[in-house]
Parts: sequence; C-alpha cells; structure tokens
Amino acid sequence: MLYIAFVILGIVIKLTGLNTFLLNQETSRVFMGFFVGCLVYELYNYIRKMNTRHVFISIYSAVFLFLSISAITFGHGVLRDWQLVYTLIIFPLGILIILEIKLFNKILSVKPLTYLGEISFSIYLLHYPMQLVLKTLKDIYSFEINFSSRLTFVTFCISVIFVSILSHEFFEKPSQKYLRKVLLDRKNVRDKRILYSKS
Repeated sequence: MLYIAFVILGIVIKLTGLNTFLLNQETSRVFMGFFVGCLVYELYNYIRKMNTRHVFISIYSAVFLFLSISAITFGHGVLRDWQLVYTLIIFPLGILIILEIKLFNKILSVKPLTYLGEISFSIYLLHYPMQLVLKTLKDIYSFEINFSSRLTFVTFCISVIFVSILSHEFFEKPSQKYLRKVLLDRKNVRDKRILYSKS
C-alpha cells in the first residue's frame, strides 16, 4: 500500500540521518505524520465494519495506556526513539480511542470544529511556509521575535487559520468546483460516445 511505503520511507530517512534537499529529517516527519494519519483513517473505517470491533478497541487502548504510563512514569527515554514511538504508535492510537468516545464525537461535530477540519489541509500546507516567511523576515530586518512566547504562538496560530480560510474559500473551493465540472463534462461526453457506439 502506498501509505505504508511513504511511512517506511520516512522511518528510513529518520534512522539513516539522510540530509538532502528533498529527503531530510524535516521531510521524514512529514512522510511519517501525514501518511500515518491516512492509515489511521483507513484502519478506523475498516474496524468500524467488523463484528469484533470491541476486541480491537481493547487491544489498542491497552497498548496506548501501557506506553503512555511508561513514558510518564519513567520518562521518554524508556521508549528509546520516543519521537518514532509517539508518531507511529501513541498519537495514532490516541486518535482511534478518541473516535470511539461518543462525547468526543459530539464535541468534534460542533460547526466551528468541523469547519476547522475542512480547512485543515490548508493549515497543513501553509503553516510551514509561513514559519519560513517569518524566520526570513526576522533575519532580513533583524527584529526580535520570542518564539517561546505564548502570545507569539497564539498570534501565529490565528494568522495561519486566517490565511488558511482565505486559501480554502478563494482557491480550494473554486478549484474543486472547476475540476468537478471538467471531469463531469468529460464523463458525460464519454457516456454519450458509448451510448452512440451501442446504438
């Protein structure tokens, strides 16, 4: 499966310390984080259709609790390469558990949060370029930014969400509408050709 291949690629880049223009420690996080998210989505849909769903929920809840309690009790070092463990196991299991809790489902169904989900792809794509722009401007104009400040963090998050809304409303939606129209027109033309060829 393509998702698994990209996750493995991310792991290999991370463990080998590869550092080229496109394949480096930063992109390894992207490969692992994004495509593990895709796998979680597929796994959740698969488990939902199973009769033994409760068995899977019990297993991944137990694994999640064991790893989380171990990390809290003995420190991250007990997990060895803790970044990999969190990215590949703890975070995905945490998401699967949350999706099974009805209260969380109700909270996540609130309109502002569902809209945040709609713009999440824009947030994902834009947050890093915006960090680069901020860092570049800081270096060019030599002004001070306290990146540890809560105010800086909140201001940056609000800015990313605002730019993502603009991108979603004025680029993504029109692009989707245009592509759907083009693809549907082609499908209609193809269907008509098939119909004429049979008559």
